[in-house]
Amino acid sequence: MIHIDSSKTYQTMAGFGVTVPGHTQALSPIYGRPLYEQLIGDLGCSVMRTLLPTQDGKTPDGGLLEIQARDLADMASIKPGLKVIASIGAPPGVMRDESGSLKQGCEAEFAEYLLGLCGFFAQQGCPIDALGLQDGPTTAGSCRYDAESYYRMFKALYNSKLRRGDKVMLLAPEDECFIPSKVKNIVSRINADKEACLFLDILAVRGNVDTSWHSLMWARRENPAAKLRDLYRYVYRSLFDLVQPETQDVWVVHACGETPEWKHEVDYSKTVNVRDSAYMIRLPTGAMDLALKVSAAVNSGFSAYVYGLASTVPPVDEAVTTDFTDPTKALCDKGIKTKKYHAARHFFKYVAPGMVRIGASSDDAVVSAFKSDRIVVVAINDGNSILDTTVEIAGADVARYTSYTSVGNDFHAEESGVVTGNKIPVTMLPNSIVTFVAD
Repeated sequence: MIHIDSSKTYQTMAGFGVTVPGHTQALSPIYGRPLYEQLIGDLGCSVMRTLLPTQDGKTPDGGLLEIQARDLADMASIKPGLKVIASIGAPPGVMRDESGSLKQGCEAEFAEYLLGLCGFFAQQGCPIDALGLQDGPTTAGSCRYDAESYYRMFKALYNSKLRRGDKVMLLAPEDECFIPSKVKNIVSRINADKEACLFLDILAVRGNVDTSWHSLMWARRENPAAKLRDLYRYVYRSLFDLVQPETQDVWVVHACGETPEWKHEVDYSKTVNVRDSAYMIRLPTGAMDLALKVSAAVNSGFSAYVYGLASTVPPVDEAVTTDFTDPTKALCDKGIKTKKYHAARHFFKYVAPGMVRIGASSDDAVVSAFKSDRIVVVAINDGNSILDTTVEIAGADVARYTSYTSVGNDFHAEESGVVTGNKIPVTMLPNSIVTFVAD
């Protein structure tokens, strides 16, 4: 039985989306309006994350900015109200020391640089809704911060924002969820300042999960039979509980790592110890894992999920692999939809911003549910057997439903029916994702 209780309400959803690289036409013609129409119109993205340009000098390349502004304007014209969030990989070269980190004393100058870019995009009719000061400040970025230096920069950013009268929201810290202590240290330092914490509008984390046997042992401390889906729940829940704020939204702003395959089988009965070479190596994951991660994140309290990269591009050199050419980083491969794309679509397409997560439980399936003027249920059967079950909806009257099923293929099989007694009988195929839209 899949039980839905619409009287139990949790967070309001902010949206789902992907990252598009900055100065995109300089990378590949794949990034252009046709791809944006696919991502926004078909996939259903309501959030787009863009990466701001990092230059050697103090002034960014105007030509590249114009290309980026044109892309953002294209996106906004496809979907009015689309949220755009922005981050940067590093400050301009002249503001960094020999290690690549921001020079102490350059905080105000860098803040003006970031907000100046936001001002430029606003003048072009494609404003940035939320701004982060560093992508991966302690782990992933080429510019590294500790909690204190990040706090100084965050303070400079909101002081500059106040002087300029800029309305852009601020998000932080954009660091890895599998190192929760570093996220907690930055958030705690900001929240220790009674003024600074007022400007932390979105608490954002990078949502990559280490899927090694080593990490799985964490979840197995609570559940000796834990699988990867339990690890996802453990990591996202632990992080949310660690940083849970009273007022800010908590978002996943960057997550990736799955192959374009539908599912990888893992032998969980296999005995692996610290001396095995596989102990620290990530287990392969696929599209089903992406759906399980999104479900784990929203069920833990996160209100937005933004994937790492929209699409790969052809390599300039066949021997060189970068994030832009790595299919584990993107939902599309050279603009073509992957199985990950179709798995993500169950959430991205049907769970709209403003919907409220509601109570959902099942002994067999992994399930998430949401409501507005309709009920949306996303159920995942990650087992290898058919699951005959019933979706029972309490606390709401629904008359009809439409279901969409994906089973390792490139389409959603659609079915409609009448709801009798607020119950929907369903046969879930092995390794399938089914979304129910009831009204």
